[in-house]
Amino acid sequence: MSDPYHVLTSACACDAPAEELRDMFKQHRQHEPQLALAFCSPKCDLEQVAEQLRGSFTCPVIGCTTAGEIIPQQGYIEHSLALLSLRSPDIEVRQYTVHDLHAFSLDDGKNLRGQILKGFGLEILDPCTMFALLIIDGLSGAEERLSSLLAWTLSPMKIVGGSTGDDLWYQNTAVYSQGRFSKGIATLTVFRTRRSFRLFRVHHFQPTETKLVITEADPLTRQICEINGYPAVEEYARLIGCSVKDLESRDQYVLHPLLIRIGGEYFVRSIFEIKGNNTLQLACALDPGTVLTLGKSGDIVGITEQVFRDARESLGSCHLIIGFDCVQRRLEIQEKNLMQPMNQLMQEYHFFGFSSYGEQYQGLHINHTSTGVMLG
Repeated sequence: MSDPYHVLTSACACDAPAEELRDMFKQHRQHEPQLALAFCSPKCDLEQVAEQLRGSFTCPVIGCTTAGEIIPQQGYIEHSLALLSLRSPDIEVRQYTVHDLHAFSLDDGKNLRGQILKGFGLEILDPCTMFALLIIDGLSGAEERLSSLLAWTLSPMKIVGGSTGDDLWYQNTAVYSQGRFSKGIATLTVFRTRRSFRLFRVHHFQPTETKLVITEADPLTRQICEINGYPAVEEYARLIGCSVKDLESRDQYVLHPLLIRIGGEYFVRSIFEIKGNNTLQLACALDPGTVLTLGKSGDIVGITEQVFRDARESLGSCHLIIGFDCVQRRLEIQEKNLMQPMNQLMQEYHFFGFSSYGEQYQGLHINHTSTGVMLG
């Protein structure tokens, strides 16, 4: 069987000599790709990276800052620039930029749909041959709104994506578009392919019997003030069976996230920080009145492997995964000393991606999850 995708991947440290960086880009430029991906730590010289990207590629480039990188050769790496180039006669790629995330409207979504149809010369968006990858500023606070609007206006085409990171500094994330790294924007990269693919979503949390109701919250700041009519931090500590002081250790709230049930499936709403005013800071917005289920951690490696295996079996093969893996998954894997088996899994399934500050899956912004597309 012929190779459907000609893929070249490589990585270098942020402090690598300029000559090494130029040589790496030269190899990818000679590959004459139709698509390039560049995921880099904010410790990299972004101006220098942007200069190399501008000079090396005329094709669409998916790029951003990260909270860690993932490459097929090693699995999880950090403080690096990870680069992928792809060439295939069976794929067509076009990229679009959203410049003002908070002003993006339903009409903007409809206009974008028209641009995509015109660009590909189509009358409909075919979910069997088309999908899109969304990269959005992870500090924008706009992921819920943009993801929902795009999913609504670009249906039935499916969308997955990730929120940019900055090595857990939470200060300066950026998306690459039009020759430079910029804050407060998003890119939507649309694929049309004659080859098979599968979009996936995987988390390892199981629902418990414990239910709770958000009785006071601020969706704009993603903060929960009250649960079941009581101060949020105190009630959450009671529900998971620990003291408020114990919540100073992130182990407690990372392993007991909040789960929301949508369409019979559970999606993760991670607690990001315990605030001093008895408030829970989440990484996703929740509205007052929302009913949630307390989650418990499961077998992160085994469950991820099962989802990947099922996707591969449905496709017949796995040539490449382009994925967005929550940084909280990386931290949990490190804390549980599971880096070796997870790295082996990433290598086996040719996973290229980055550690994200949030993930998108078909219109939803979620946490503590791995999303992406498997190319068969």
